Amino acid sequence: EECPKCGRMLVLPSGPVKSKILIAGEFPGFEEIRRGTPWIGKAGEILRTELMLAGVNPDTCRITNLWLHSKVTEDECPIDFHYTRLLQEMQGREAILIMGSDMFNVMVPGESIMERNGLDFHSEDLPAGIRVAIAMVNPAIAFRDKLGETRWAIRRFAREVRNERTL
Repeated sequence: EECPKCGRMLVLPSGPVKSKILIAGEFPGFEEIRRGTPWIGKAGEILRTELMLAGVNPDTCRITNLWLHSKVTEDECPIDFHYTRLLQEMQGREAILIMGSDMFNVMVPGESIMERNGLDFHSEDLPAGIRVAIAMVNPAIAFRDKLGETRWAIRRFAREVRNERTL
């Protein structure tokens, strides 16, 4: 499928359509674009490993990105199409983990992801059925000796998901 705004090939969401859990990052990387599947590159390996260690099977989660193709400027491709698709993906979910500063800034303008890593967040755009909404840094930060930041946020998310019985 091509982006109706810029013509780039889209990397569409993966995982069960009816999953109660949505995991959303910022944009697909090189490997994701090459293979057409989100979160399968090196950052995706970290994400999947940490989810499994925390007790969440990533294969039971719906996984996507805000930008459904490589990151571009607003002039090259307006974000409205991508954000609308993300909000549609959120419908029917009970838990959402959003990853990365760009993603967080779209959902919660004016706040810093580093100050909210692993914490609940609120956005007027979240559908009413979402009971768990956690923000975290991009898992790729683990490549810069910050695995603890990623691990802490994912474990907090998993604990909240278990408490809400959305697994």
